[in-house]
Amino acid sequence: MPAIKREAPENLPVQPIESTSPLPNEPLKLVTTSEESPI
Repeated sequence: MPAIKREAPENLPVQPIESTSPLPNEPLKLVTTSEESPI
Protein backbone atom coordinates (compact mmCIF):
# COMPACT_ATOMS: atom_id res chain seq x y z
CA MET A 1 0.00 0.00 0.00
CA PRO A 2 2.82 2.46 0.81
CA ALA A 3 4.48 1.76 -2.54
CA ILE A 4 1.27 2.53 -4.45
CA LYS A 5 0.79 5.79 -2.56
CA ARG A 6 4.36 6.81 -3.36
CA GLU A 7 4.00 6.03 -7.07
CA ALA A 8 0.60 7.70 -7.32
CA PRO A 9 1.88 11.26 -6.58
CA GLU A 10 4.97 10.71 -8.73
CA ASN A 11 2.99 9.45 -11.73
CA LEU A 12 0.36 12.16 -11.43
CA PRO A 13 2.75 15.07 -12.09
CA VAL A 14 4.56 13.09 -14.77
CA GLN A 15 1.40 12.57 -16.85
CA PRO A 16 0.32 16.25 -17.01
CA ILE A 17 3.91 17.29 -17.75
CA GLU A 18 4.02 15.01 -20.80
CA SER A 19 0.59 16.17 -21.97
CA THR A 20 1.61 19.84 -21.71
CA SER A 21 4.98 19.11 -23.30
CA PRO A 22 5.50 21.37 -26.34
CA LEU A 23 7.45 18.60 -28.05
CA PRO A 24 4.47 16.52 -29.23
CA ASN A 25 2.47 19.70 -29.87
CA GLU A 26 5.27 21.50 -31.73
CA PRO A 27 5.64 18.96 -34.57
CA LEU A 28 1.87 18.67 -34.87
CA LYS A 29 1.40 22.43 -35.09
CA LEU A 30 4.38 22.79 -37.41
CA VAL A 31 2.91 20.28 -39.85
CA THR A 32 -0.48 22.00 -39.77
CA THR A 33 1.06 25.43 -40.32
CA SER A 34 3.35 24.11 -43.05
CA GLU A 35 0.44 22.58 -44.93
CA GLU A 36 -1.74 25.66 -44.49
CA SER A 37 1.10 28.02 -45.43
CA PRO A 38 1.75 26.63 -48.94
CA ILE A 39 -1.95 26.16 -49.53
